[in-house]
Amino acid sequence: MPLPQSCDRELYHSRNIEFKGYKRSDGLWDIEARMTDVKEHTFPSIDRGGQIEAGETFHDISLRFTINEEMEIKDAAASIDAAPFFLCPHAIDNIKNFVGLKIVAGFKKRVMETFPDVKGCTHIRDLAVILANGAFQTIYPLRLARRKKGEFEILNTCYALDAKKDVIKRDYPELHEKD
Repeated sequence: MPLPQSCDRELYHSRNIEFKGYKRSDGLWDIEARMTDVKEHTFPSIDRGGQIEAGETFHDISLRFTINEEMEIKDAAASIDAAPFFLCPHAIDNIKNFVGLKIVAGFKKRVMETFPDVKGCTHIRDLAVILANGAFQTIYPLRLARRKKGEFEILNTCYALDAKKDVIKRDYPELHEKD
């Protein structure tokens, strides 16, 4: 169902986030996200020649986590190909600090601890959380296969997969919990 109609308005900013999950030939997984921002008005930027023109890419930031089946980050890479300030690309200097983290409950908090406030880039933090969600979606078939072995790692991870909800009652009655 689409959003309800709004009043007359003018577009000022567009953000696109593209996500891709890959199974690698070495058994690991590459989880990638790219964020691009475009403003529909001219924006002042001394570091980009005085201004960023309307319609020009404002941000172009990419992040990749290489993870194993246990959702442990084995490698991390990032690029900032467009930003309003010349210092922005340095925000990825410590990107390898993600290596060793596991994408499990509390991951968002660990991202904030790894790249706090001025020690990191807010957009890299946002992409890291998106990658965590995307990693889950990418490896979901593997997790379903594990369920057959007695594990079910996705129970209680979202509204629909609440152990008390109808989806679990219908699809996994042995895991359903009554209110």
